[in-house]
Amino acid sequence: MYVITARLVSSQPKARPSDLDRIAGRLREATECGDSGLQHHWMRPDPLGAALVLYMTAPTLEVAEFEARVILCRALASDPSLRRWRLDRASADLIVSAMNALLWRRPFDGLN
Repeated sequence: MYVITARLVSSQPKARPSDLDRIAGRLREATECGDSGLQHHWMRPDPLGAALVLYMTAPTLEVAEFEARVILCRALASDPSLRRWRLDRASADLIVSAMNALLWRRPFDGLN
């Protein structure tokens, strides 16, 4: 399983709750169809759009990132009311950086 972080941005100054509900519904549909690779998602709105975490099954990281982009673009394209939204990014880079920081940090020696 791969964890892909994504960012959706809206041309509107503040994300509408109804838009976020529609996006979440499209992602639930992708999860339920079973062949998308999307196992679960988490979404948090912010003033400029929404941050997402997608839990993907795929044979490689590259496939997981590609499929996450496809799922998100299809979700936005499937509903005319979501045309003001766009995918800003979808990748595992933030997760990899965070894990590297956790795994490769110096052990706590109690003096620092």
